[in-house]
Amino acid sequence: MLNIGELDQIAQFKALNAGELKEISQIMDKRTYLKGEIIYKKDQNADQFYLIKQGEVEIGETTALKSSHIRLTLGPGAYLGGLSLLAGARHSNTVCALNDCELLIFERAGFEKLINQNQSCGLKIMRDLIIYLCLRIRKISEKYTDMVDYMIDGEFYDSRHHMAMTEKSSAPAKAKKLSPITERELEGISLFADFSALEKKNIARIMTGCDYLAEELIYEEHTTGGKLYIIKDGAVKISKRVQQHREVTLSALEEGKFFGVLSLLEETEHTATVEAIKNSRILMIDKPGFEEFIKQAPGCGIKMMRYICQNVYRLLSKIEQDYDYTSNYVWESGPYYL
Repeated sequence: MLNIGELDQIAQFKALNAGELKEISQIMDKRTYLKGEIIYKKDQNADQFYLIKQGEVEIGETTALKSSHIRLTLGPGAYLGGLSLLAGARHSNTVCALNDCELLIFERAGFEKLINQNQSCGLKIMRDLIIYLCLRIRKISEKYTDMVDYMIDGEFYDSRHHMAMTEKSSAPAKAKKLSPITERELEGISLFADFSALEKKNIARIMTGCDYLAEELIYEEHTTGGKLYIIKDGAVKISKRVQQHREVTLSALEEGKFFGVLSLLEETEHTATVEAIKNSRILMIDKPGFEEFIKQAPGCGIKMMRYICQNVYRLLSKIEQDYDYTSNYVWESGPYYL
């Protein structure tokens, strides 16, 4: 069992009160990994996830042996293995200590017990984990767009170039009329699959819906957020500007998928543009309504946060693998002038 005073110094636990810190200390352990030691391997069964207290680790397919031009490294404050804990899955990457590391370890059984006994504490930890994962996705996306710049012109652009890009703004997305929805519209959406009929009815009360035509903007990068968007029907494209008149598509999402997670949990700007690929029906939850809902129904909040965390972690794992593959290909093959 860890010392409560030690946990109180960790940024991720600043929102927890003394009682919650005591509960956390009872389900955590601490371990030191030496430089070069494998923390866990890809496809290995897992019942733990980790928080780096000290040191750095590297993520990759065969981390200790891999020769990579751009290494995915994580330092203090980073989470590892979150998907395995929440979904009971296998590790999606191999992780190795770059130097001597000290890691805090959450056992799956203990964490599930905590969630059942103290839903408020569980929600705080899961919120922090989701925010962390979303920020990592943003960072990888920025690196990817930098790499696209390199592929276009054979060099990376400096901060003045990017500042000029962000100051250049296109026509804003038009304000749309939002309408109430019913619980029937939540049928078939995986995010609410574990909700009872009454729970669907209650959350539908805080949601709105909007119809978008093909190629219509939903929101632009550098605009303020504050909503979670769920695709009921149709599909959307998520893109980011590179250079002055070019954009790169980061992903395409179809029915049942969601976006805007980070802006729902934190006050932050969007870092990408989203537009409808075809006529689409989008459901929305705003931040004030969501906060009030999970306060009144923490069990529903746990269900939503668990599902969101699992999907965000899967997306992050895929992005990291794709970025690692693409970066090595670019460095080995040289820039391509598009």
